[in-house]
Amino acid sequence: MSTTPQSAKEKKTQKPPPDIPIHMKLFKDGTLVESIYLNDIPTLLVREPSGKILTTRSFAHHGDVYVPPAAGPTPYPKYEFTNSDDLDKYPTTQQLFDKLCRYWKEFVETKEEYRKLNANYTLMTYKYERSLSLPYLGFFGDNSTGKGQRCTLHWQLDYRPMYTVDPTAPNIYQFISEVHGSVIIDESYLEGKPELLTILKTGYKRGATVSRIITSSNKGIRLRVDYDIYSPKILSGERIPSNKGLKERLISELTRYGEPKKDEFTEADLKAFETMRKYLLLWKVHTYFTPVSPVVLPFKARSKELYRPLIEVTDGSPFQEGILKILQKFQKQSATEMKNSLECTITKALIWTYESGCYVDEIRSKIAEYLDGELHYDRAEPPRPIGVDCNLFKGYITDRMIFKQIQLLVSGEIKRVTSPTEGQVRSWVIDKEALIQSGKKYQLGDDADVKDRFAKLLAENGQV
Repeated sequence: MSTTPQSAKEKKTQKPPPDIPIHMKLFKDGTLVESIYLNDIPTLLVREPSGKILTTRSFAHHGDVYVPPAAGPTPYPKYEFTNSDDLDKYPTTQQLFDKLCRYWKEFVETKEEYRKLNANYTLMTYKYERSLSLPYLGFFGDNSTGKGQRCTLHWQLDYRPMYTVDPTAPNIYQFISEVHGSVIIDESYLEGKPELLTILKTGYKRGATVSRIITSSNKGIRLRVDYDIYSPKILSGERIPSNKGLKERLISELTRYGEPKKDEFTEADLKAFETMRKYLLLWKVHTYFTPVSPVVLPFKARSKELYRPLIEVTDGSPFQEGILKILQKFQKQSATEMKNSLECTITKALIWTYESGCYVDEIRSKIAEYLDGELHYDRAEPPRPIGVDCNLFKGYITDRMIFKQIQLLVSGEIKRVTSPTEGQVRSWVIDKEALIQSGKKYQLGDDADVKDRFAKLLAENGQV
């Protein structure tokens, strides 16, 4: 095929593709690349498929050339190396865990179980992309209870963390897509921020993205861009978020006033953290592809999904059993909170009244009974019940709140039916299968109030 002089000239002057700056890149062939500073110069730390570790200023892979980001400020504490560092030596998982626990004991006064959990979480942040889902951490309490101290420790030690206050949604998803690091949100007020709440509710799943339409510089073409939002996340604030979906993804600590051995960080501390980050990164690149032994977890559903990464990162180390016991304790606390929830109480009332017809008045009365409350009446003549007064859930549960939860739990709707004793009454028509699933979620098979009726419901549906 002949080529015209013009096309030959174009071919000769065609520019090579630009270098691609990266903070981290994981390739399917088992190559792992991390950006570091070597003797204060931006460098790439490369783990080849053979397991060999090397440093380079640029790295070519399948026709693309990757380079570290340009020198300058980074959104996370830097990984600093020198020529004297032995890249083939790294601590064991147990050694790293013990050292992290000592930092938590030194800088934060809290229960031992929380010290161990936070140390374990830091380890998990370095290998989170191996997991299908992640838990979040939350620190909630009054001022001067150590929330900032906890966040600072994670900022100094976790994998490439962004530490921010009152971020916007674009701040978060652009950071995660570019850096693939952890996100620490201090003083996290989520009210009126639906985009940020969406990122937090869905970003615990690997593959989760948000889509945005952008206008390109090339002729103003509108393009859809999908941003990765999967990463470890830590929230801090005065109050636990009210959103139920987000709360289920959080392992929360209610912070209290304490007097740790050290209540501020010195230059020597920051230097020690710098060394610790270096060891953590070397541990990651050397062990990232080590197969994980199968672990049978004593959890169900969401708990199993969220706790698995914390157990798998222990890598069969001696502290694995201790972490498992801590998570079992948290799971029991979570189960107790679920059983004390309004949703569980409504499910119990529906199970109790299902056989008789799920009449609205009967459901309301049962909810009042379970909550040791009383019916709330309007001012009509005669007065009509319109809710439940109780000491829980801010003291008053309206019919509207009850009806909304019934619709969410069992896809129900209200119809007027004829009762043998009451005449025309309002009754809920609900999905029996959805009611059974809700009963299983709240483990009502062993609930003293409804276990017999729930067992009967299961039997009618062919379940034991």
